[in-house]
Amino acid sequence: MENGDVEFYEGHVLDFGGPKGTVFGIIDLDRNTTKSRTENGYFASDLSLSYRRYDRQFFIDTLDDWKWFGPEGKQPSWYTGKNWS
Repeated sequence: MENGDVEFYEGHVLDFGGPKGTVFGIIDLDRNTTKSRTENGYFASDLSLSYRRYDRQFFIDTLDDWKWFGPEGKQPSWYTGKNWS
């Protein structure tokens, strides 16, 4: 962060969600954790604990919903760009 504070998140996904990718964490009902991420140009997503168990289709659906921002023609073969809902 610009003020020198440190924040910890689950991970960073390149090429999905926005030009700088998505920085994701776990839902924290006690505080807004997306502000610093979006202010620094990242797409922010807070995910439920169910994402700690791998389910291929669930992850594909999530990445499709976040949209591809990587190089044209380099998106994964499974990518459809389909919205979650």
